[in-house]
Amino acid sequence: MYHFDARKLMKTSCQVIETLRPTVGENESESNRGPNREPLVFFYCNRNDAPRREPTVILQAILRQLCVWFPTALPTLMVKMYDVRSSDGHPSGSLDFDECKDLIMLLLNEYPQTTIDIDAMDESNPEERWRLLEALKMFISSSISLVKIFIASRDDGDLKLELEGVPNLYIHANNSADDIEAFIKREVDECIKKRRLLRGEVDDTLKCKIVSTLTSDAHGM
Repeated sequence: MYHFDARKLMKTSCQVIETLRPTVGENESESNRGPNREPLVFFYCNRNDAPRREPTVILQAILRQLCVWFPTALPTLMVKMYDVRSSDGHPSGSLDFDECKDLIMLLLNEYPQTTIDIDAMDESNPEERWRLLEALKMFISSSISLVKIFIASRDDGDLKLELEGVPNLYIHANNSADDIEAFIKREVDECIKKRRLLRGEVDDTLKCKIVSTLTSDAHGM
């Protein structure tokens, strides 16, 4: 499990998804479906959008994406679930949290590897978030296939506590400080060269001060 302190890195999750897509392949076309595909599924939490804070909605989105990756039109287990719900008289109702969790667990076993990306986990419902974390830990520990989970979040206490219990790679915003400084130096040099910064009249002392200030104020962003 990968955990980013990524509220300080606002674009981290998007960049990860865009980086991984060429590796695992796109899922839009039917030709890309197959048992050897490695699904990349993701969800963006949003505290200003009530449904996008709820664990059930998050699992529903993950389940839907896994179904899209399936090599056939619809997984047999989904058809069986529909038949069961139909016999109970509510085939068209939304799947609840436990139904989604069980179906995701089964679908994960259909692929050699799956990557799940959840952005802004700290913006999910704090009173229900433990259920989502428990489900994610179950996917990692119980799947017969490899499951990688990438979480971008502030360091909320419950998240840190839960993630300490599973093997994980924690990446803090400070880990990118050297890259950020190099980027700032390059951009400042370019602005000076093209006379877009103080008409190019910037001595080395002032340039160092500008780079130092920008790097410090970036706070890892």
